Amino acid sequence: MKEINVAFIGKKTEGQDKIYISRAKARVRYVLNEAELASLLKNNGFEILFGEDLSLAEQIEVFGKCSTLMGIHGAGLTNCIFMKPGGNVVELRKREKNYGYWHLADSLGHKYYYYNGVPDSDASLIGHGCNLTISAADLESQILKSV
Repeated sequence: MKEINVAFIGKKTEGQDKIYISRAKARVRYVLNEAELASLLKNNGFEILFGEDLSLAEQIEVFGKCSTLMGIHGAGLTNCIFMKPGGNVVELRKREKNYGYWHLADSLGHKYYYYNGVPDSDASLIGHGCNLTISAADLESQILKSV
């Protein structure tokens, strides 16, 4: 069982420019070192949200004001449909062929970025798959300076 104790992870927001969708409450497909990652993201202006804590109306409002959306491969990234064109979508993923969020971001006029994390198993990231470890230093140097 994972444990995350980060005080600034909230349930609701009035809309921040940079949002990270956490799966820390999920049983599978989460970031193993999210506490470390969360600290880095906060220092780079991100707010951390749990998609399951927001109503549809709140999601539309929050993500309508979002300029950068980041999260592990999954439904949370579909909130980019509410963003204004020209935003950034950052997918944390496993090195495997799946171009769904790239196509979605591209069709909506967003820039798409991805970072391949280190999986904890050979299972696909899709469905009941693996979890990822994300190198905070690499993410910062390769992605955060661009968004």
